[in-house]
Formats: sequence, C-alpha cells, structure tokens
Amino acid sequence: MQATAILRNARISAQKVRLVADQVRGLPVEKAEQLLLGQKPTEGLFREAARAATQDLAQDSDIHASADYRRQVSEVLARRALEEAARRALQLEKATS
Repeated sequence: MQATAILRNARISAQKVRLVADQVRGLPVEKAEQLLLGQKPTEGLFREAARAATQDLAQDSDIHASADYRRQVSEVLARRALEEAARRALQLEKATS
C-alpha cells in the first residue's frame, strides 16, 4: 500500500491525493481518494478511507492466512500509510514555511 499526501493549510490537497492498493499491479481506490479530498487529516478520516480502500480488494485464503485476515491487515496497512504520508507532508510543510 502506498500513500502520498500534500497538505495545504492543514487540509489534504486535491492536487496530490493518491492511494493505490498494490496487488501485483497498482489498483487505484477512488472511493478512498474522494473521502480524503479537501479534508483535515484525522485518525477517523484515515480509518474511514482505509476501510473504503480495502473493502473491495479481492483476497484469497490459503495455508498462510484467511481472506478475512488479509482484508483486516490490508486496512491497517492502508491506515498506517495514510498517517505516515500526512506526518511527512506536515514535516515538509514546516521545513519549507
């Protein structure tokens, strides 16, 4: 999971919001992107966007993990990626202000 965030006045900018679910190839997750646009970055927003990003991901069960477990882990990883992207964007904004 990869996330990029650009903050403008503590809001997520439409210019650079992009969330991609990477399963062999990048799959854009527009529902999550739309939730993020123009919003203040919050833990609740990131949880909601992560849920939207991962709800339609096709997951398979195998001897290593069930499909439900993989879905849950995908959601956690998406949320963490969004939080880290926002943290980095804030650091860059402070450094260039």
